[in-house]
Amino acid sequence: MLWFRKEQKEKKKEKVYAQIRAAQEYRRESEFELAERSLNKALKIGEEQSVVYRAFGWLFLRSGHPKRAEKSLRYSLKLDGISPEADENIGPVLIELTLKNGRPEEAWDMGMAYLKNNMNVKVLYLLTGLALKSGEANEELNEYWRAFLVVSEERAYLKKVFWIYCRTFQLNELYSDGLGVKEQLMKISDHEQIEMLHHRKALIRKVWIDGEPMFEKPLKKGSEALLRGGLFYRYMASGLSDVVPEEKREIITKVYHVFYSEFIEHKPVVKNQVFHREAVAILRRINELEIRPEYERRLGSMVHHGYVKSKRDQLPTSVEILKNHTFVRHDAELSGGLTKMQEQMERLLKDFDEAELVLSHGDFHVANILRDTVNDRLVVVDWDVSGLLPLGFDLGSYLGHLRSPVAIEQLAKLYLEESAFRAKYDWEEWRYMVALMMAVRHIPSVTDKKTGEALESSIRDHYRQLYNIVSFLTDAMR
Repeated sequence: MLWFRKEQKEKKKEKVYAQIRAAQEYRRESEFELAERSLNKALKIGEEQSVVYRAFGWLFLRSGHPKRAEKSLRYSLKLDGISPEADENIGPVLIELTLKNGRPEEAWDMGMAYLKNNMNVKVLYLLTGLALKSGEANEELNEYWRAFLVVSEERAYLKKVFWIYCRTFQLNELYSDGLGVKEQLMKISDHEQIEMLHHRKALIRKVWIDGEPMFEKPLKKGSEALLRGGLFYRYMASGLSDVVPEEKREIITKVYHVFYSEFIEHKPVVKNQVFHREAVAILRRINELEIRPEYERRLGSMVHHGYVKSKRDQLPTSVEILKNHTFVRHDAELSGGLTKMQEQMERLLKDFDEAELVLSHGDFHVANILRDTVNDRLVVVDWDVSGLLPLGFDLGSYLGHLRSPVAIEQLAKLYLEESAFRAKYDWEEWRYMVALMMAVRHIPSVTDKKTGEALESSIRDHYRQLYNIVSFLTDAMR
């Protein structure tokens, strides 16, 4: 009799798991109603209920029902007699769901309890985000981060929220732990003197080493940015030493190359015509610099710049999106210019592909040009995307940020008149080339990865810029 009952139970289990497998297949195909029906059938069989409720949890998570997902996963653990803090797999998911379902304090308590039993980077990120929202650093959280960084090989994957947390609360030692430079910096620098500098994209600090202030900037090992910046400094920077910060020291960690370069004492300056003319003069020098064969050879396949190519490839799609957007469609001049670009797209892309390659900064705009107040000069920073790019790309990048069409044309003329390239291009050819580079550099940025309200907001914010670029290009195409 016992063997019969056991056999019946095993058959029921087989039926339950068959329904769960069917539900998983439906879930993968986004057939959520069919998946739910399969799980309801499994539930009626009466075996392995905790497993079934767990499957319900994953289904509701995938189908966008966080409250139902939380309820199912919690009940699954209850049936197994396990607390959320003790379950290595479901615990982090439940903490995130608790937060999503509007109970941040409970999520915080669950997260801290979970970390006592398991070290999990996902939970660390969730709690770090909560600490940022609360406006207070948490020392217990900091200790968990330190413990994680000691044993983890995942420093390469530290997300932006970690660095923002460190910068917001001036946690220099934790920041140094994240980079892996703390031990070496402690020997040559005082952490109390380190100052975190705000930069929209880069991780930058002011560090005093042997009594001298320096910029600290980390780049990930093996990254294209590291290779491009390194090749520029090794082979090309000497020809621009008066406008490029000198690299002083380097610390290599498991994950980063951390560079310490000449600190530029600078202050915000009015970006007037004098500033623009000086910036364009520096850019002309950069583009005219003779390319050393070793530099070009070492660039190898990186001559084909991934960032620039992505902009070029996005241009047709971006023009199509903008031309058909309600906000643009009612502006006859702008939509007409975009239509003309679309009609001539094959020619535009061909001309871009055939443009002469010159040494370029890659991200030449006012935020990367500092006024050295000690030596009264402009200094160009952030050479991480430098390389051999189409002539006019840097100039188009710079001019595309200006609001005045008159200033755009004047500076484009000034560059040509005072450069060696005037022997190759007349004004009309040059105007077209610069306008094309402006379009490739800036138009895709307006639409990239944006839909709905985000897209409309981006178009509104960049409307004047779009109008200038499209008008400049369509006029030059005549």
